[in-house]
Amino acid sequence: MKKLFRRLSQLTKSILLQQIFPGFYADYSNRKIENIIRENEENSVDSIGVTEEKIKILKESLSKQNDRRKIIEDKAKSVLSTISICVAAITFTLNNKEMLFNLNISIFILFISILFLLNATIRAIQGINIRKTYVLEPKIEIESDGRVMSLDSRTPEEEFEILVKSKFLNDLILSKISNCVFASYILVRNGIVSFGLFFVVEIYRRVFC
Repeated sequence: MKKLFRRLSQLTKSILLQQIFPGFYADYSNRKIENIIRENEENSVDSIGVTEEKIKILKESLSKQNDRRKIIEDKAKSVLSTISICVAAITFTLNNKEMLFNLNISIFILFISILFLLNATIRAIQGINIRKTYVLEPKIEIESDGRVMSLDSRTPEEEFEILVKSKFLNDLILSKISNCVFASYILVRNGIVSFGLFFVVEIYRRVFC
């Protein structure tokens, strides 16, 4: 029974972190991901049985990763657009001087809404600003007189190792960006819900109080 209660409390805590404080949860997850990236940057890859088909598949996967990254970044930009609309609505509300100088619970709720939207902006920008990526660059050998000897003298095994490592590390980076964008979505939702609650409380106060 105690174990069940402990698991339920841990689950409740995890849900609260994800739904009310998603930014902290995203930071925690991203720190763990960053540690995995650092640990695997210098690790070697087993390249036994490499074929041209495997290399081709990996190159296609890297290309698809770039498309996924653009989609995630577009979602972050859409969050920023939503936030700008919410800010415009809040600014219009704050122009009401009677509401500003009449301190009550509805103003407190509005303040909470602003905090959620501010944090959502920070998380969305944080996700967009993660620019690190791993790519397959041509290997250039230069002679002592400055002339280029070869643009790519890698063996298939070397190329395969770089591709595998790049795909794995890029997947982790995409997870970091997704965590930030997911957190910003939740924060925007919380901000909009708080803003709606503000209007409900304010209407109730004006009608019944």
